[in-house]
Amino acid sequence: MEKIDFSPVGDTVNGMAIQIGIVMFTGAIAFILVYILLKLIRVPKPLANFLAIAALLAGLYYSFTTNYLSWVQSLVR
Repeated sequence: MEKIDFSPVGDTVNGMAIQIGIVMFTGAIAFILVYILLKLIRVPKPLANFLAIAALLAGLYYSFTTNYLSWVQSLVR
């Protein structure tokens, strides 16, 4: 049985993994910061959760569209 050589795609897959990690890290940081700030000003827990999730989604969207998509498009060209 022959072994398949995946070395040509190794750099691309590693770059994609790093980029998606950055996207997820950005969303997590946005969630944590907003949640902590809302708890410090004593916002009720359900509202703090809702607003922190909205910040998470906004952070994921912004990071995905500005960082990840531009990197993937540079691979296609």
